[in-house]
Amino acid sequence: MPIAISGDGTITGVSVGGLPDGIIESAEIAAGAVDLAHHSASGSKSGTTFLAGDNTWKAAGGVTSRGMLRAGHTGGNTSLSNNSQTEVINLADTGGNNFDFDGWYNPSNGRYTPQVAGYYQFSAVVQITGGNGTSNFEWNAGIRKNGASSNSITAIMGSSDNNGWGAIPLAGIFLMNGSSDYASLYAYVYGTSGTVRDDESFFCAHLIHAT
Repeated sequence: MPIAISGDGTITGVSVGGLPDGIIESAEIAAGAVDLAHHSASGSKSGTTFLAGDNTWKAAGGVTSRGMLRAGHTGGNTSLSNNSQTEVINLADTGGNNFDFDGWYNPSNGRYTPQVAGYYQFSAVVQITGGNGTSNFEWNAGIRKNGASSNSITAIMGSSDNNGWGAIPLAGIFLMNGSSDYASLYAYVYGTSGTVRDDESFFCAHLIHAT
């Protein structure tokens, strides 16, 4: 049966399931009959967003945050107590070769809290001094996610007669949720106290894949 619209606006001839394919084409739709004001989608429409296939408004150009950090020299040393894991603080994120493009690093607590969800490459070098002449002195360092030892990239060094310093390289990837997850450096000494030297230590992060 053909589709008909009567004078009172009644439509007949439409079967269950809607109109067959090809009944209404763009040439048959009056200009202005369908516009963004009549479309329902999640998010906010603006001059810098577009309507994606999942019916959401997304920022044009994708992720604009760079997710790049290098924190290091001029921030300040971190003291280490014997046989105690210590979160490394005070590495500077500005000046010299240091940068924090998005402002996600907090030098006061040493934590990098990215605000874009995705996979991040982390790397660091932690220089520890102390234990000169101390027998069986041990030192280690790690990059931890949310402070948990179970989510840690760790390296351990030690010597029967340490010469007083050691530099520990670290690298790995964490999946971050883009809101509350954070990464930070930890250091540890056993046998005597020690110090993380800021002049030879650094902490880096880079967003490699947004999710």
